[in-house]
Amino acid sequence: IRPGADTSITNYEGNVLNNDAFEDPTGIAFSNDGTKVFAVNRKHDGAQECLRTFNLASPYDLNTAGLVQNDGDPLINLAGQTSTSDMRCEDINFNDDGTKMFISNQSGEIFQFNMSSPFELTGLTYEASSETSYGAGYTNFAFNNNGTKIFTVKSSNNANSVQEYSLSTAYNVTSKTL
Repeated sequence: IRPGADTSITNYEGNVLNNDAFEDPTGIAFSNDGTKVFAVNRKHDGAQECLRTFNLASPYDLNTAGLVQNDGDPLINLAGQTSTSDMRCEDINFNDDGTKMFISNQSGEIFQFNMSSPFELTGLTYEASSETSYGAGYTNFAFNNNGTKIFTVKSSNNANSVQEYSLSTAYNVTSKTL
C-alpha cells in the first residue's frame, strides 16, 4: 500500500482524510470477495488513524490498492479508550459475513463493532458489552471458520505462546472457555 496524495474524502467520523499511508501497520483483513482490505495501524498521531480501508481493483492483490476509502479510530472515538496502550490497534478480524468487526489493542483487549452493511465502516457502532481481555501481551487473534473458537497469540519478551478458547456462542468473544 503506497503513500499517496490528499484523498479529499471524509471518513465515517467526519474527518477529512489527508493521506493513504501507514506509519506502523500491525494487522490486516480482507472482505470475503477480496476487493476490500482493512488494516490497523498502531501509530495514532492526528495524521494516522487506527483503521484504514482500501479498495482493490483485483481481488487480494495489494498492488491494485487505491487511495484510502475510509479511515477512523473506533477504539478512541467509539470505544472511548484513552490510555496509550489501550488505544493502539494491534489486530483486526471479521465474522463470517462481515457484519461484525473485531479489533484488539496493546493491552490484549478485543472490541466488537457492528457494521450496518457487510464490510462497510459507514454506520459502524461499538458493542460495549462485548469488550473482553485475553491477557496482557495477547494482541493478535484469529477465529476458526465458524467462530466457535478464537486463538490468541502472545509474542513478547521471550514469552511466546498461543491460547485456544472455545466460544459458546459463535463470534461472542465474551463467551470464552480456555
